[in-house]
Amino acid sequence: MWKQAWSEGAITRLEPLEETLTTAPGPWFRDVTGAAFAGVGSFDEQLARGIPYWRSRLDPACGIDIYGENGVAVADIDNDGLDEIYVCQPGGLPNRLYKNDGTGHFRDISKEAGLDILDDTTSALFVDLRNSGCQDLVLIRTTQPMLFLNDGRGRFTLLPNAFRFASAPQGSFTSVSAADYDRDGRLDLYLCSYIYYQSEAQYRYPTPITMRRTGLRISSSVTAWAKIRRALKT
Repeated sequence: MWKQAWSEGAITRLEPLEETLTTAPGPWFRDVTGAAFAGVGSFDEQLARGIPYWRSRLDPACGIDIYGENGVAVADIDNDGLDEIYVCQPGGLPNRLYKNDGTGHFRDISKEAGLDILDDTTSALFVDLRNSGCQDLVLIRTTQPMLFLNDGRGRFTLLPNAFRFASAPQGSFTSVSAADYDRDGRLDLYLCSYIYYQSEAQYRYPTPITMRRTGLRISSSVTAWAKIRRALKT
């Protein structure tokens, strides 16, 4: 436990209040991947082979590469009390969604959920953007983000043109996070981007994204940084 003091949007003091030391006779975790995905064809035939295997076999035009890692997202997509796992993949390999059956085993439901996407996917985030109690999915491709709406039963539908930008994004999208930074009761999204092999003068920086109150269409906010600073002060 740590005590913090803030001033003008910056931490001015950080000191420990309580510390707990714990010892264990052995490792805290053990690898149960083989048992959790036993008999799952897409895991054995696709994921377990690794990216180098597929890169030597897929046409580079499909978008597969070895630069950077592809993320995972975890959430209870159908409100049954069990978390599912979504695995992002590079271009040419389908993303995979695995359903938790409650016994420590997972099965592939990518196609039936509508999330077997073949586009290069750098990361994904399950998040309740509509305050509906259902986890929607924000999927980050290198060229643009995508929004999939959850019907409450774990089936997703793409919302076309969900993202609009005041200015054209620079570089490739890499990741996303969510928080209600302005305390209006709606989650906002922060998108990160990256440009390879350029000088400092040529870089462009991430663009804050806020949810409009009038719907799910998302637009960039030129005043977001000021709003963040005001939120921190309060």
